[in-house]
Amino acid sequence: MDNNSGALILLIVLIVSAFLLIVLKLAQFVNHFSRKKQYLLTEMSRAADYNEYRYWRRELRCLYLCLIPFVTERNVMKVYPVFFHRAKHATKEKRSDGFMHILAPSMLAICICAICLCGASWAWFTASTSTGTAQIQSSSYKLSYQIGSDTAELAEAGTAYTLTSDTTVITLKATGTPGATGYCSIKIGDETYYTEQIFVNNTSGFTFTVNAAAGTEITLTAEANEGFRFLKWEVVEGQIEITDNKFVMPDEDVEVKAIFEAIPEVIPEEHSITIIPVGKGKTYSVPKTAVAGTEITLHAEPDSGWIFYGWEEVVEEGVDKVTIASDKFIMPDRDVVIRVIFVKESAIKVTTDGNGEASADKEKALNGEEITLTATPKEGYAFKEWQVIKGNVEIKDNKFIMPDEDVEVKAIFAAEHKIVVLTDKNGTASTSATDAIAGTEIVLTAKGNDGYYFKEWQVIRGNVEIKDNKFVMPDEDVTVKAIFAEIKDAPNDDDMNVKRDIHFVLVKTDGNGVGVAYPPYSEAGTKVTVVAIAKPGYKFKEWKVVKGGVELENKSIATFEMPAENVILEAIFESDGTEGDKPDIPKPDKPDTPDKPGTPDKPGTSDKPGATDVPDTGDATNVLLWAAALVIGGGAAIGTVVSKKKKREES
Repeated sequence: MDNNSGALILLIVLIVSAFLLIVLKLAQFVNHFSRKKQYLLTEMSRAADYNEYRYWRRELRCLYLCLIPFVTERNVMKVYPVFFHRAKHATKEKRSDGFMHILAPSMLAICICAICLCGASWAWFTASTSTGTAQIQSSSYKLSYQIGSDTAELAEAGTAYTLTSDTTVITLKATGTPGATGYCSIKIGDETYYTEQIFVNNTSGFTFTVNAAAGTEITLTAEANEGFRFLKWEVVEGQIEITDNKFVMPDEDVEVKAIFEAIPEVIPEEHSITIIPVGKGKTYSVPKTAVAGTEITLHAEPDSGWIFYGWEEVVEEGVDKVTIASDKFIMPDRDVVIRVIFVKESAIKVTTDGNGEASADKEKALNGEEITLTATPKEGYAFKEWQVIKGNVEIKDNKFIMPDEDVEVKAIFAAEHKIVVLTDKNGTASTSATDAIAGTEIVLTAKGNDGYYFKEWQVIRGNVEIKDNKFVMPDEDVTVKAIFAEIKDAPNDDDMNVKRDIHFVLVKTDGNGVGVAYPPYSEAGTKVTVVAIAKPGYKFKEWKVVKGGVELENKSIATFEMPAENVILEAIFESDGTEGDKPDIPKPDKPDTPDKPGTPDKPGTSDKPGATDVPDTGDATNVLLWAAALVIGGGAAIGTVVSKKKKREES
């Protein structure tokens, strides 16, 4: 065994050395190939003419072909004649791997010597060779032991055996090659004992006795036969105390006796299975009684109109329930009470008033299930409501929870009526719905054109009362008209005898700049932006609220929310401290009246921009600039409308 271990170690060292040598050679080859390839690519890139380029390209092809195992440059030249024409002036690359050329052969020689040494050792210890007239054969044998009634073969070194008495006689026998001898080592505790030579095929064997010294811990082992079990140890001789099958050897002989007893036959107790039905149906179990560990199969057959819902064990608090899966469970070591639940399916009936179709997602359902209803009106009608004909249910969002009884519901539809919104062409108006059933709340929206405000709604058709731009749809068609009125420049609340829905924003200045508001007219709640532009030599200082009670930041560009009244602001400027004359702001020429667009009706009877009376602000220059900006913006808006209309007509 020692010789084989040494040979194995030597073989491993040899393999590792060969692997390292291969890795070194491979690294050397890769390094050489990379440098050679880079050299050839460089020469190709700087070739003076095509012939030189072809020469280096052929050299590169030769290099790649040499990657094939057992292929050299000479072989390539024989197979690929084109390489015969390599230039004679080509110089060999200087090699810088001299050390590797010395190291690699040295490692190879060492490995060859190691292989020869390993082979000689292996032949001497394990192999047979013939000299022609004599034969040299290695010795081999197997060792077996007998300790009391136990006999076994030593399969490997280090086999352990626990002594069970004060004196143990060990018999060793060897089999194998005739005439072979050897010895055996036995370790007891920290002491190692070596036997004398043991001869192969010695029928009597080699025997020796091992005595347990005083103070040694002895471990006892007892194995009962089938049908018996170990009971106790009985001390026949010696003053000892056995604990956990162990005792300490005294200074005297010890004899102990293992006591066994027959295992009494135990008849397992059968437990009952009781099934309690909830609802209407038949149920039973197979078997009806069983011992612990038996698989129990449950059966349930519901009556007509009922369905099986599930199984549930009835147990006391603190007792774990059995797990019922696929109508089966494993019987525990106790009686079992199982509750089987049957539930009744209730019918769902959906009817209509004949003006549409309706349905439910289920025809039958269990108590507690959610039911979804669907109603589809026919043309000219709309769904109105669900009527519960039978059953204690509450329908919300076309859904209800199924009770423990049949349910009947009816879909009610109502005829849809038309809603028409007209205008006097001085603004736009719309409605939240063009068709609606009686009782629906309708919301109206109206917005005046530039220079106009919404005045009122006129009911042309239908018995309705419009309040806060809303009305409740009657059981008939409805036609309403939005009436707009012209907004006077700088109007006062007293100028109108109707309720104002549109309010204006007027921006005054102290004469050292101009101010603009957008939009100049808007409803309450609209976001309004005001801009103050100072003359050269001045800068914006603050906003002064003359009317309206709005709050805004003291910035040249500020925003606020339009209140339910007119707003008048004044932009205050101050000198910026610059020297020199400050040029006056040039007054723009009076703009021409823009051409009227195409065929649309003339909006209102508003005066031309230049003829409008302007409230006195104390600064004619600012007012003119503001008026010009307003006219230009209006002209641009009219041009946009005309352009869009022409595009629509062309398309």
